[in-house]
Amino acid sequence: MQKKIKKLRDTFYQTALSTAAKVEYLLKKEKLKNRAIWIISETENQAQDNGYYFFKYLREKFPEKEIYYLIGKEAPRVKELEKLQNILYLGEYKSILYILSAKYILSTHGLWMLPSEFGLLRKLTKKMITAKKIKLGHGITAMKNGKATYSKNIYSLNDFFVAGSEFEKNIFVEEYGYSEKEVLVTGFPRYDDMESDLSDKIILFMPTWRDKQDNLGEEFLKTEFYTKVMSLLRNEELQSFLREKQVKIYLYLHENFQKYNSYFYNAENENIKVIKNKEKNVKELLKMSSCLISDYSSVIFDFAYMNKPVISYQFDYEKYINSREEKPFVDIKTEIPAMVTESEKEIVEFLKDVVRRDFSPLENQQKCLKKYFKYTDDKNCKRLYEEILKLN
Repeated sequence: MQKKIKKLRDTFYQTALSTAAKVEYLLKKEKLKNRAIWIISETENQAQDNGYYFFKYLREKFPEKEIYYLIGKEAPRVKELEKLQNILYLGEYKSILYILSAKYILSTHGLWMLPSEFGLLRKLTKKMITAKKIKLGHGITAMKNGKATYSKNIYSLNDFFVAGSEFEKNIFVEEYGYSEKEVLVTGFPRYDDMESDLSDKIILFMPTWRDKQDNLGEEFLKTEFYTKVMSLLRNEELQSFLREKQVKIYLYLHENFQKYNSYFYNAENENIKVIKNKEKNVKELLKMSSCLISDYSSVIFDFAYMNKPVISYQFDYEKYINSREEKPFVDIKTEIPAMVTESEKEIVEFLKDVVRRDFSPLENQQKCLKKYFKYTDDKNCKRLYEEILKLN
């Protein structure tokens, strides 16, 4: 009951704030529009992806421009983000006014930042937004089919889509319904800073989440995900090898599974550590690690991009594929830059081989990557900025 009352009270407050912001916007519309405001974001709690790196680039290159980053006040990296200044906080009056006034809104995760108003008023707020809405991209579009979410006639940021390659562009045009001109093939901003910064011998274990398993509570302990991940971490042969070679495994769960971190603590020892998202961000972990174990996550492409060995542990392949109405755009067994297996035994053997080879990359890994990356320089932010200016 108390939660319902609080939610109702918050909705009243957000509705009042938004109404006041709308009035000011309508009274000062011309003046506000002339300021050419940019709003960049990821999610309420994130500043570590394409949004952050593009914002950082713009703030450093064009400090005189009104370019803002929107995030929740309690987000883990807020203090670090505040050093760049021009921060807007979710739900505050200023952020609502600037959303209405913006010339561009760029995000990795849609128009999540709208105020929590009562139904029709929220729709009105959305309708009043005249900014060009640009989807920044999150991961390489290949292993997961986002047709049901990102199609032109459904998605909230549907004016322009940023892509990393012609392969991705073709997906957005042929499958998602965007025109050729609405897809900007510039490369993703985060790759401008994608160079290894190795720290000891670290194997990063970073599986993605599973649909309908993010709110299970203790029932999560009965899932195949938990059983398979724990089995690998407790594998005696692997444990012995880690000790012998002084190699560490860092387990980093997807944001939607971070709530389950404590269920894996009893697997921790001197060579295995569970990493919370407040300790390290994804980019830091990818750069400092020597090898990656994932499954169906697009971080596989990020890691392989740095020319480091990748394993795709697809222990629930049949279930994963069959649970999805829309199938991947590639064969995730043969068309990704990783060693693919469903076997724990094969992973252990492969890891031993990788360590003995001093973490050298897989054969044909770079050749496979050419399909997914048009650019491999550090000019993605520059290209994206220039393309956005052309939209005028």
